[in-house]
Amino acid sequence: MYHLNRLIIVSIWLMLGNSALADTVNLDNGDRLSGEVIKMADGVLVFKATYAGEIEIPWDAVVSLTTDTPITAQLVNDSQITGQAVFSENGEIQISGDDVLKSVAFDVENVTAINPPTAEELAPKTKYSSNFNVGITAATGNADTQQYHFDGEFNARGEQDRYAIGVDFNRGEEDGETIVDNWTVYTNYDYFLSEKVFWNNTITLQQNDLQELNLRTSVSSGIGYQFHDTDDLRLSATIGIGYLSENFEIAPSEQTIAGRWGIKYEHQWFDWLRFFHDQEGLVSVEDTNDFVIRSRTGFRYPISKRFSGTAQINFNYDNSPSPGTEKEDLIYILSLGYLWE
Repeated sequence: MYHLNRLIIVSIWLMLGNSALADTVNLDNGDRLSGEVIKMADGVLVFKATYAGEIEIPWDAVVSLTTDTPITAQLVNDSQITGQAVFSENGEIQISGDDVLKSVAFDVENVTAINPPTAEELAPKTKYSSNFNVGITAATGNADTQQYHFDGEFNARGEQDRYAIGVDFNRGEEDGETIVDNWTVYTNYDYFLSEKVFWNNTITLQQNDLQELNLRTSVSSGIGYQFHDTDDLRLSATIGIGYLSENFEIAPSEQTIAGRWGIKYEHQWFDWLRFFHDQEGLVSVEDTNDFVIRSRTGFRYPISKRFSGTAQINFNYDNSPSPGTEKEDLIYILSLGYLWE
């Protein structure tokens, strides 16, 4: 009998203890719920009931509530009060404060939010990502060949703007003779004027030893349109005008005002294959036969969460090259890449 009475006392104590540690909500239909107050916004209270999980309750159905831990209540005048909600009369919420602010009571209808997001949580988040790819080819025997490739891009996307900076480097020799030697550095800044339309600014630097190009510099500004921007499909196009300067080893240097166009396209075709195409074109406004095109086209296939393989074609075209050089350069690349985001 002694043990039975002791068990009953312990059980009652546990029941009272669990009740004391729970938030309670009293409704206008007489129901009383125990659990945890999560938040209230847009007239809906999110409450984690002890035996039913998270439920949504219309705020106008709440008569009163008490909490075991502090909550933040936002009132109709946008002021906020933080403290533990203690027992109060129907139609009121009473918040117990500190030594300075003992307690404050206010009508339930004057509460516009409970545990609203902080200014830091509401602040626009910038998403960062980057990828790097390295490719090396070597052969000995009848031909002694070495080729090296590196490209990388860093991106930052905010609520209204985005940045990109990238580099592309290619170097190769066959039997001691240079067969490819070029690099490209570029940076883009886009400012979104609306959900789809953005102001585009681009700077590109290029060098190509086989085309006897010491340095090509282009600075342009224009307008762009974002057709699609999802993880599976991204497509944008830009058009603008800017300054183009070309410095050759033998041919005379040239400076001109040039029109610019750009296309960026990425499409996840399957879970294991992603197609990409990045193109930039520049054409002199003084002579439309004087134009250059740079494009990168290929496929990426995941190896793991962070690593991927890439098969791509780099195409560089100059319709008015330095005398004695070819108009186009075509490079086939296989590389291993790393993605961070």
